[in-house]
Amino acid sequence: DASQIARAGGATCALEGDRVLCAGNNGHGILGTGVGPSSALPVEVIGSGVSYLDCADRYCIARVGNEWWGWGSDWYDSFGYGLYHIT
Repeated sequence: DASQIARAGGATCALEGDRVLCAGNNGHGILGTGVGPSSALPVEVIGSGVSYLDCADRYCIARVGNEWWGWGSDWYDSFGYGLYHIT
């Protein structure tokens, strides 16, 4: 079961246990695989260690241990497309 659910860019992401799964429109890279095909089935973005998930507009962030990871695209292209280490 999902403990957190967030939406961005036509996709929905969920924190299930300690992993992040996303499904839906991948036009902004919300599935964490870069811009590519959309998926009606959940795609694993981060496989373990996630304690927090949030999404807004066209990007998502997750806390893994003491680090933050982001994916998707914000208005300033800070994340680019795909999964990126923030801190």
